[in-house]
This record gives sequence, C-alpha cells and structure tokens, in this order.
Amino acid sequence: HASLFIVPQFQRRIQNHLSFHYKSIITNNPDYGPRIGSRYERSGEYTGPKKPGDFSTLEAYFLYQRRFLSIKAGKFNQAETNSSRIDIQNNIQLPPVYGLAYHFYLGIFKYSQAHYFLGYSSEDDFSSGYSRYYATQKISFQSNNLDISIGDRVIYSGIDQAVNWRYLAPFDPFLLDVFNFGAPTNNDNHAIDLSLAFNTHLGLRFVSKIVIDEFEIDSADRLTNDDDWGSMVSATYDTKNLFLKQISLRYLYASDYL
Repeated sequence: HASLFIVPQFQRRIQNHLSFHYKSIITNNPDYGPRIGSRYERSGEYTGPKKPGDFSTLEAYFLYQRRFLSIKAGKFNQAETNSSRIDIQNNIQLPPVYGLAYHFYLGIFKYSQAHYFLGYSSEDDFSSGYSRYYATQKISFQSNNLDISIGDRVIYSGIDQAVNWRYLAPFDPFLLDVFNFGAPTNNDNHAIDLSLAFNTHLGLRFVSKIVIDEFEIDSADRLTNDDDWGSMVSATYDTKNLFLKQISLRYLYASDYL
C-alpha cells in the first residue's frame, strides 16, 4: 500500500542567545518503526502507538550560542558539520541520539566536547542490559588557509553502566583514562583522530583525515585483530557556477572493525 511520511519541524528563539529546535516524523507504514527510532523495543516487545502507523521524535534540543561558546543539549545528530555524508570522522547520516555537546572558541583555537547515550542492546533490556555511551573531544587550529585538529573518542559500555564522569572532564585526554580491565562485562573502546585541511585562493580545498581504532590497547585485546584504522583523502573545487557548484574527488578506507 502507499506509505505516507509527514515530517513537521520548527524552531523558536527563547532569548537572544537561546533557541529550541524540534523535528518529528509521522507515518502510516506499520513496519517503519525500527528505522525511525520509534517506541519499538529491541527485544521484540511493542510499546508504541497503535498500528498501522507510527510516530517518532527525530530531534528535540536547546541551542545556546554566543560569539565564543555554543552549547547543545537534548536529542540531535552527532555530526559537527553537514559538509558530506562520506566522511571518516563526521557522517551526517548517523541517527540522532540523546546528548550534550559544547564548542568553545578562543581566537584561532576551538575546543569541542560531547557526551551521548546510545541506549541498550541485549536480550533482556527490561531488567538488565548493556548500556552504551559515546564521548568525544577535539581541539582545532583554524586560519584562513589551514585547519588542523586532533581529537579522541571512546564508546564505553557495561551491564547497567552508568555515566562515567571522567569522560566529562574538559582537556583530560581519554588516552590516559581508557581501560578494558572489566571486559567483556565492561569495556572501553578508544580511538584517536587527526585532520589536516588546506584551502587555496583558487577555491581548491585539500583534506586528509585518519582515525586509529584501539590506539591504546591492552594485552588481552592483542589476541584479536582489532587494532584497525581508517583514512580519507579528498580534493574539492568550488566552481561558483549555478548548475555545477562543486567537483570533489575522494578516497575513503575503513576497516571492517572500525
């Protein structure tokens, strides 16, 4: 049968620097719930609206912006920019999740940190399941022609895992905190990322990125081949033409484990 999708969205400015953003999806498709993150439980139990339709909130967050500070809290997408869906570090097709992210600007330097809750994934979610969290941080140097950034990120999980406050400390490298002593009951999966971008006056932009998974690895993990990585090299030219706006060549590699 024909499927109907309605995506209402709005934003409202509360104060000069504070705004609220909301986006949802409504459909009459009876089997689309898991794809839009509706109230279907992974265990198979159905707790959502009555069939045949479904409803889900895609985004709902507060945004506070000033010249040197930006804070976002609620449910939103993790990608920092909307430049491309083919990016080894920022994929705009990632689903929105619950989290808190902020960016602090100090001249040519920028510091970013975020913390997200990824939900549960086990056969017994209602009583005891694996909780997964995702934390990121990055420091960048940005000028007219050169952008350099280094960051690290970690997905940590465990049975009824609570928020680990050490991953909320600013400028505290995850590299010094990550441990896997509790695996497989509790596990911290760490990666670092490096980025270099060069802009020319002719509208040509060169970008090189790398992500190294399990950069810090313990002796138990060395038994498996999980010390993997991904890389990306691209050249983009802005034509400033109405019909052909951009030409981009991109090489992307990502290991299966990454």
